[in-house]
Amino acid sequence: MAQRVLTLMVLHTSCPPPRFPGSLRRGLLLLLLTATSAFAGEKVVLHAGWYPSAQLAGIFVALDRGFYRDAGLDVQIEPFAFGLNSPARIDADPSICALGTIEGYVFLQKRNAGVDLQALAAMLQESPAGFMSLASTHIKSARDFAGHRVGMHHYAEPIYAWFVQRAGLAPDAASMTVVQDDVTLLTRGELDVMQGYATEEFVRLQALCGNRAEFMSFASLGFPSYSEILYTTATQVDRHATALHTFLAATRRGWAEAFAHPEQTVDILAHHLGTNADPAHLARALTALQPYVCPGGQPAMAPMTAEKWRTLQEAGTGIGLVHGTEPVEKFLRNW
Repeated sequence: MAQRVLTLMVLHTSCPPPRFPGSLRRGLLLLLLTATSAFAGEKVVLHAGWYPSAQLAGIFVALDRGFYRDAGLDVQIEPFAFGLNSPARIDADPSICALGTIEGYVFLQKRNAGVDLQALAAMLQESPAGFMSLASTHIKSARDFAGHRVGMHHYAEPIYAWFVQRAGLAPDAASMTVVQDDVTLLTRGELDVMQGYATEEFVRLQALCGNRAEFMSFASLGFPSYSEILYTTATQVDRHATALHTFLAATRRGWAEAFAHPEQTVDILAHHLGTNADPAHLARALTALQPYVCPGGQPAMAPMTAEKWRTLQEAGTGIGLVHGTEPVEKFLRNW
């Protein structure tokens, strides 16, 4: 139920304002206070781990459909910004319930640095990160990088080097260059293969090339990872367990609603993404996202497995992203 706001206005005319009996004045004052404070739920702050996109569809839908409000929560989203330490911001005021979203290997890096983070649930059961190419290049594995021009995001260079090493290739077997997200580098023939996300860049490539566009996931190359993990700190778990459980339940409801009513979801996403939003792209991105959120038709935010976390720890250690492993039970909550 939408929050009601009652506004009392006094008209500035030559006539004096109407006078009401004392009991009626008290009644109007009570109505005003009740209406303006009709919703005073527990504040929950979500620190987004990336820029707004379809990957936050479940959260945006839960906001717009009032699922958080219905559950007694007043949810505020803090936008992502490079250079901000989200775990530190989460604990900046322990009296306020706060959590964030994060990638699997980044979560492990923070743990490695001594921050006692807790993984509550994963909105994406697999990272949509991978390699895009055109069918004409015949790139089906990392070994096929040999002799080709490969575009990588700067932060993923160590992961690329690991893939090349695992494929038994020499470091200079392929020509690697750092790129951002311009998929026309592939269509113009300036690159043969390029890092991207199945739910974003690859969607744009498919719009340009149709079924000539191909995708090879990081997971298929030995680097599985949960993505858009909802996490918080141990301090937050101790202080705000009930609110966190409630937030997760409402978010699951948001994801179910997002996929049940995709057209309305696209409208909601476009509203939150602003004037640069492309509804056609958002519709395709939402479709591409569903297998990552609900693989095999399972419900959204299904339980994570200790085995997959251990595999990620081992891969991250081999790449050099993290140093050593720890018992998964120290951080895996599965709420």
